[in-house]
Amino acid sequence: MGEVWFIENGRKRRGEKANCKQCGQEFVRRASLHSGKRKQFCSPRCYGLSQRRRVKVKCQHCGKEIEKAPCRLTYSRHGVFFCSRECKDKAQSLAGGCKEIQPSHYGTGRACYRSLCKYRIIDGCEDCGEKRAYTLAVHHKDGDRTNNDDCNLEVLCWNCHAKRHLRRNGDGWTYDMNSLTPRELLSEID
Repeated sequence: MGEVWFIENGRKRRGEKANCKQCGQEFVRRASLHSGKRKQFCSPRCYGLSQRRRVKVKCQHCGKEIEKAPCRLTYSRHGVFFCSRECKDKAQSLAGGCKEIQPSHYGTGRACYRSLCKYRIIDGCEDCGEKRAYTLAVHHKDGDRTNNDDCNLEVLCWNCHAKRHLRRNGDGWTYDMNSLTPRELLSEID
């Protein structure tokens, strides 16, 4: 390239124009007899960028091209990538989402039974009247978590919900999550 003169550390130096290997911008470097010692980058930033190893992938949701480190490609369980958390959340939603990353229970109705009773949670526990929402749970009367009919669901506080899962044990009661207390015996429990 062309020869130029520049000031470095208060001394006039002979230099030459060169193009940065990373960004292509023209810069002046010190002319040297040894070609191996010549600067190839315009700044430390461009040198650092040249050392990075990146792979280009597309965002599964919006199609935007993004760069990932090769070691990060193994972090994706399903082999899909996203440019932001917002794109991932939109892709994971039920409405038009990416089926590869949706949990197996999406769309089956198993996890949405609490939202089906949202209007009834305001009224509180159906047994004792407890109104604090964080203490309330939704109970399936028949014990079948896939049966989300409105008549099969009841809103209960944790104490009343525990009563629904008691099993008679001799002269007392034992908590058993897999059993259902018969409805006619609920009045005996205190």
